[in-house]
Amino acid sequence: MVKNLPTLVGGESNLEVTRRYVPITNFNHLTKLDDLFIYGRFNISNIHISSLTSLQSLHAGCTHITNFNSLTKLRRLYLIGNFDISNEGIIALTNLTDLNLYETKHVTDINHLTNLQTLQCGQSGISNNGIKHLTALTALSIKFNKHIMDISHLTNLKKLYYNKKLINLMAYNSLNHFI
Repeated sequence: MVKNLPTLVGGESNLEVTRRYVPITNFNHLTKLDDLFIYGRFNISNIHISSLTSLQSLHAGCTHITNFNSLTKLRRLYLIGNFDISNEGIIALTNLTDLNLYETKHVTDINHLTNLQTLQCGQSGISNNGIKHLTALTALSIKFNKHIMDISHLTNLKKLYYNKKLINLMAYNSLNHFI
């Protein structure tokens, strides 16, 4: 059983670890890592990633990580199915430009993430009040999100995914057509 990997050197900066691959449990020694995919690893928690301060992209769906605040360089974060994550677990991630919160019921307010350009928040706890300051958004997915009813303040929005449809907003003069 592989428990640790050697420190990444040179151009190696990406790592994918899922249920189909080796059972790695600690990533903190991978200090040069900038992209990590650890979907479906329920044995991974906060202590296993807290030292990865160079990370720019993290796919951490279906893990037990509840606090990402030490990863302040993150620009892309995908938390599909992280049921325990809350607002406090991502409060310091103000550099995020791309966020996926699909099936994350306890994250309800992400207004502090004003650099977000792409947000996926289907089946999540995000509501109108939770995104009212995200005016930089250009793409929004609210598939199966019954809490977002008004997107009129999102004036830079170019793509809206609503249920199973992509709506290209560039073809319309007003968002009111969809509300």
